[in-house]
Amino acid sequence: MDCHEVIVSVESGHENRVARDLLDLLFPYDTSVNLKEKKAGKIILNTCIDAEALANLLKKYPVRHLLKVKFVVRRIPGSDINKVVEEIVSFFTQNRVPVGKISVRLGKLEGWKQEFYTQIMERLRKAGLLNTNKGTYTIEVDEHGDVLLTEVVYTRESPKT
Repeated sequence: MDCHEVIVSVESGHENRVARDLLDLLFPYDTSVNLKEKKAGKIILNTCIDAEALANLLKKYPVRHLLKVKFVVRRIPGSDINKVVEEIVSFFTQNRVPVGKISVRLGKLEGWKQEFYTQIMERLRKAGLLNTNKGTYTIEVDEHGDVLLTEVVYTRESPKT
């Protein structure tokens, strides 16, 4: 069974409670779930639960103070921007993953230019993978300089006013 990293955004000051509640929620489905890292506004877990099952659990059993859950689908060493672009495109094309939206936060990555985003989107369009009703993905740099391709599996709904 493949295990994955999950990045959880939480309301600042509630990291301990959210970590405890998430571990309690996931443990019956994955006894190997563990807390990898905890810092201001963010928790990182390791779990063997797949993205779809995780999304379903979070919709069925909402966790207070949880804002967003991103499932890491690919970690790419960020030293060569061309290799990063190729890895991202190949993930989607080889696995035939439809994409609704991609949020790119690579300003910190050396050599990153807006043209790379255009190139990624054009290649996904040519492959027929852009579909507005499908998943949301983020591409961002972590604190170690690696590029993370994540699937957003849960976002808390804004309270109705």
